Amino acid sequence: MKKIRKKRIVLIIIIAIVIYIAISITLSYKALMVKSYDFTNSKVTQTIRIVQLSDNHNAVFGKDNAYLCDKIKNVEPDLILITGDLINSYDEDIKTATNLIKQLKNIAPVYISAGNHEYDYNDNFDSDVMKEFAESNAVCLDFEYEDIQIKGQQIRIGGFYGYGSTKDGKNDKDGAFLYDFQNTDRVKILMAHMPLIFRSYGGIDYWDVDYVYSGHTHGGQVILPFIGGLYAPDEGVFAGRQRGVFYGKKAMLIISPGLGSSKQIVPRLNNIPQIIVTDINPEN
Repeated sequence: MKKIRKKRIVLIIIIAIVIYIAISITLSYKALMVKSYDFTNSKVTQTIRIVQLSDNHNAVFGKDNAYLCDKIKNVEPDLILITGDLINSYDEDIKTATNLIKQLKNIAPVYISAGNHEYDYNDNFDSDVMKEFAESNAVCLDFEYEDIQIKGQQIRIGGFYGYGSTKDGKNDKDGAFLYDFQNTDRVKILMAHMPLIFRSYGGIDYWDVDYVYSGHTHGGQVILPFIGGLYAPDEGVFAGRQRGVFYGKKAMLIISPGLGSSKQIVPRLNNIPQIIVTDINPEN
């Protein structure tokens, strides 16, 4: 009887674990969470609200992404930033992405920087996917920036890949871009798909950029209690916290855990997709 009871307990535990994993995986692909942050900046006199999406990987939330768009519309953003990997490099059909851009454009201006999947897509299909995004009414910034006004606030917004090799980026394309980008008194908002320069190489202490919006890490793909992300590209296994806000001496880094997932050996787990909302507020 004792052996039978132990077997039943073990079986119940196994079933509970399987159910937990199944529910967690489902939520990690179908649920949506709005994560909000508040910052202050002496350069603004009115609040600027920014929505960041990252690593969509052709994910769909509701029919034609209606659920995702409604969530974004409800927060009433002034800017929408898409920080790379909007598509999958191996899926030739990008209508999911272009249709999403067209819907988002009706909510707020849309700015996009390229991720590794955009670059790989171009190689795989001999295409210019950023041009197609631009034709859907997004502003695509790939090692480029624009000086704009939002609610009368002077802003420089730029986008680049963010791989680099060192924090100062000497003698590389990233560094040359950043040296030019930081040379302004405007609020500096930078889209960098990969957070490597800023997080791993200490660029948040070196570059004079107000806000850097990144993704790429998928939040660590699998989130372990008390440990954080299981794996992050270019940072390896047990890479620690791969989401949220990181404060430096000069820059502030916001890493999104993203919305979707490309072909992964391990699925997203305990990792609900996030819409990042940041308010840049006046100091007083």
